[in-house]
Amino acid sequence: MRRNRVATSNRLSRTFGAERLESRDLMAGDVSVVKSGRTLIITGTNAANDVVVVGDAVPGTFHVFGIDADASGDNTSLNGGLHDFALGSLDFTGIRYLSVNMKGGNDFFMLTGVPVSAAANRLRDVTVDLGAGDDVAEFGFFQELPGVVDAGVQADIEAVAGNVASYGGVTVLGGSGTDSVYVAGSFVAKNFTAVMGSGDDAVAIAESVFGSINVNLEAGNAAFAAASVRVTGNVKVHAGTSASTAAVVSVSDFDIGGCLSISAGAGTAVITVAGGDVGRSLCISTCNTAANPAIILVDVIDIELATTITTCAGNDTVDFYNSSTDTLVITTGAGNDTVDIAIGAVAVTTNIARCAVISTCSGEDDVHISGDFVDNTFFGQAAFDKLTVATGTQNDCVAIGATLVRVCAVFDGGLGWDNYDDNGGNTFQGKYTRVLFETYVDCEEEEEGDD
Repeated sequence: MRRNRVATSNRLSRTFGAERLESRDLMAGDVSVVKSGRTLIITGTNAANDVVVVGDAVPGTFHVFGIDADASGDNTSLNGGLHDFALGSLDFTGIRYLSVNMKGGNDFFMLTGVPVSAAANRLRDVTVDLGAGDDVAEFGFFQELPGVVDAGVQADIEAVAGNVASYGGVTVLGGSGTDSVYVAGSFVAKNFTAVMGSGDDAVAIAESVFGSINVNLEAGNAAFAAASVRVTGNVKVHAGTSASTAAVVSVSDFDIGGCLSISAGAGTAVITVAGGDVGRSLCISTCNTAANPAIILVDVIDIELATTITTCAGNDTVDFYNSSTDTLVITTGAGNDTVDIAIGAVAVTTNIARCAVISTCSGEDDVHISGDFVDNTFFGQAAFDKLTVATGTQNDCVAIGATLVRVCAVFDGGLGWDNYDDNGGNTFQGKYTRVLFETYVDCEEEEEGDD
């Protein structure tokens, strides 16, 4: 399986603790920062609080800054005093756990510059409760520093920013409001968990390594993106619940040792899984209503075990391209659905699945299965051991081309005036091949005639 290289160097380069200067700005809120045992506890207010926590080359040492992220002119104070990048940080040693509660207000929190360490007092668990308001939480370092408006503050953070290494888990809790969570250049040995509240929330992860990922975007319009990630265990993403919301989920350039599970609620769903390896199973499901389509793309993925894709009502599209799995089950609900299974530009016979079952429900559905061919010239076949295609009621179309089935193939059109289109280049080697369709005509020709 492909292994993504994730940078682990730390960009910490400033000396912390500067001489106190005269206050320049009004205070946005007084944040409490205290050490209790080995835990650093940060407690915000119901005002807008902006806090940056920076690690150190010395494990267990942290520097806390109160900043003005939104350029409002109000710096966040810490323990009654100003501690921005000009005035100097609050410094703590012997820290293994970080507990943050930002409370209300539109807050910004960032943890950065925590290097990889083998020391016994390295950072373990991190918990961040964003509370109510439109909040931003950032771990590691994003070039554009989402949530930071002031160019001078951005430059100060860039000078000290670096990767984050947590040898326990990282948990982020969202509240009401529009919240955003960003993770980049980070190592989380155990579970990364983000449970977002109501509001239009987003979670973005890049160039990081995790033990496992569990993200729940409970309500509102939801967006999740993960790119260039390596996960030793499972990844689970749930996005959206109500019919009035939209969920956009993208996972790309990844190596997942366990299962990848993506689910979406009753609203519109756009799910893309592209370019990676899944060590166990892939499961994608939506509960979309009739008015909300689900669009699912699986492209260039190797799945070790089973792949299950399920949609509900709505005019849905499921594309399974250039990918392989042991068992492939695609089930679409009511609505006019399209299922496309294909390989392209590979010039060789490619195993799609040992066993594949594609079934659609009521609605005028199209199922296309094809190998690599252009202008009736066939370069490679899409291969299965067993293949079953069953369409539901109403007038459906199944088109097969450049496909190899080694054991048995069943094509069942169900009720309705259905069309089976043989595009050529097919090889059915098994003794049992059965086609149950009302008519054999070219699907495209019939569609033209209907216009």
